[in-house]
Amino acid sequence: MRIDRLILLTVVVVFISMPRNSEADWINFTGAELSSTIAEVYVEEDKIIVVLEIGDRDKEAFADLISDPGESADKDALERRKRFFKEGFVILADGKPLNGDAKLVEVRERVQRPSRYNKPPGGQKPSKYVTYVEIEYPLTNKPETLVINPPLDEKGYTNASIGFVVYHKSIPVIDFRFLAPGAELKLNWKDPWYSKFDNPNLKRHHSSSLMSFLYIEPFEVRHEILVRLKDMENWLDLGFKDDDMLGPDQKKIIETELTEFFLGHNIVDIDGKIVKPIIDRVQFVKPNLTGIQVLEESEEVEYLSAIVGIILAYPVAGMPQQVTVDWDMFSDKIQRIPANMIDPAGPFPYYLSPDDNVLTWNNYLKNFSMPEIFELNVQDSMRNINIPVGTAASLIFFIAIAWQIRVRNNKGEKSKLPYILLVITLVAGIALYPFFRISVTEHLPTTMVLNKEQSTFILQNLLKNVYRSFDFKDEGDVYDKLALSLDSDLLSDVYLQTRKGMEIENQGGARARVKDVKIIEATSESLPDELGLKFHSVWNVSGTVEHWGHKHDRVNQYEAKITVKPVDGSWKITNIDLIEEKRVQPI
Repeated sequence: MRIDRLILLTVVVVFISMPRNSEADWINFTGAELSSTIAEVYVEEDKIIVVLEIGDRDKEAFADLISDPGESADKDALERRKRFFKEGFVILADGKPLNGDAKLVEVRERVQRPSRYNKPPGGQKPSKYVTYVEIEYPLTNKPETLVINPPLDEKGYTNASIGFVVYHKSIPVIDFRFLAPGAELKLNWKDPWYSKFDNPNLKRHHSSSLMSFLYIEPFEVRHEILVRLKDMENWLDLGFKDDDMLGPDQKKIIETELTEFFLGHNIVDIDGKIVKPIIDRVQFVKPNLTGIQVLEESEEVEYLSAIVGIILAYPVAGMPQQVTVDWDMFSDKIQRIPANMIDPAGPFPYYLSPDDNVLTWNNYLKNFSMPEIFELNVQDSMRNINIPVGTAASLIFFIAIAWQIRVRNNKGEKSKLPYILLVITLVAGIALYPFFRISVTEHLPTTMVLNKEQSTFILQNLLKNVYRSFDFKDEGDVYDKLALSLDSDLLSDVYLQTRKGMEIENQGGARARVKDVKIIEATSESLPDELGLKFHSVWNVSGTVEHWGHKHDRVNQYEAKITVKPVDGSWKITNIDLIEEKRVQPI
């Protein structure tokens, strides 16, 4: 397999197969993750662990903690550290302060966390290096409540900028928020998913144990469901305990059971007909500080915190007019299901309840057009240069007769016949002009029959055709649409390799849809011995990646040398040599 036959694969797949961890599903809007000091709090069965990254600006507030007692066990330093746990960074368990023990204090490079900001809103960019501290607070029992208080100044105000996050038995209780005194965390030891702060602003983005996302796209309706395994016990006996660890074998068993379950639940009706779903994917996922992350197959997960994503696909002929989901999964704890309907116009949030359990989408799209892929006919796109044979012959006779008239005049010979023939020849040439024409276009250099605008039009539409072929869901349709723009020698490699690339990408749960292909720069030259063009082009591909209710715009830029030739009367790409591809700043 030649390398140049796979270059187009790179161009298509690099855009479609977005790296799974390179972009966040959801980014925190508080900016707390960029605070000068970061506190990560882990609540476990027998202890609480606090990991601090103390920025330079906050060292004074933590001076009693980070002063090193040294090998001599300086009593004064030890006393200051004890005082810090009572008056500085204080954790109250059921109203009583816990005694902390600093296990590690050292200088480290700051952890880089995903953020939509370059610096905290209204603040300075945090220092590159931090004082890293690990603190352990032993627990003698399981407290019902915790209060985490930051260091305070003499007036009772927080004297350090602290962004914090809390986990209860591996489950994130909140996303990054700013730590302020007094917030009470109510711990649910039976099911930490339901541990929460009394302050409604202190919560995580993905807080529901069941979520529904209905995607309506050309040729496919897709129903994506996020469900926590612990809550599936309302409908299925999975046979696991809360503290069981699920490895690859256990996850496979659960995936099979969930597949059978969801094939018969939450019935989808499309244009008045109940449609049998195709199980697209069943994946173990986890909510983290950036949204939903798909777990690797080999990665173990605790049953109590395990979340599974189920994707059900429903093929349709074009764009449906109405889609309904009859939701039938409610329990004592789950009385409100966040749902989202996503179509080309955008997301439409909805909440399902036992009294309102039918999710209905109606097609109100006005300016939407279906993906259109068409062949570029060579003759239609070129300035055809035709020679009128009859007129050309008449012109030759006209010149010959005119020459004879001149010769006769020089000799003094007079005759009306040559003039009559001259007129007849002229009239015949004019009359025959629309007829008996021979095209010479294919025998001329391409630059003589294609101007810059026409050349760019051909290139842009061929590239757009390639990308939009993957809007179709059926593999046969994708192959047929690619064949309209790719030479047969290139087609099989691109199709097979791109399908493989999409299958790998699908393990990450993302889907890409191309919105536009824009030529930024294009120069072309004719092929030396045949009709065709070789482009040196730079173009941008803009599109969206959507999954689990989140939509993100992408712009990728490519530079390549592209060869375009007529094949069976249509323009087709016969080769691409990719020079560079890069991610452009998101829209």
